[in-house]
Amino acid sequence: MLAVVGLVTDTITLVLPATVMVLWQQSRRALALTMTLLTAVGFAATNIDDAIAGRGAATAQRETLRDEIDRLKSERDGLVFIPTDRSAVAAA
Repeated sequence: MLAVVGLVTDTITLVLPATVMVLWQQSRRALALTMTLLTAVGFAATNIDDAIAGRGAATAQRETLRDEIDRLKSERDGLVFIPTDRSAVAAA
């Protein structure tokens, strides 16, 4: 089903400029402008949708990273550090 929608969309994208040109030459300018406007709105809607989807994916990734940082911080807080002097470091 999705392949059919993609095929129809691609076909319309190829045919629409020629159709608008013919309508413009036949002095059906209102219809030609309406079709051009609908195409522009469709293009903008697709780009806006892609941007929102990308932003959502970035937000999900950010949350995953924040959870990982919080987990690592809690592990680090559980570690016990014992101060040493220079001789102990040199002996190691």
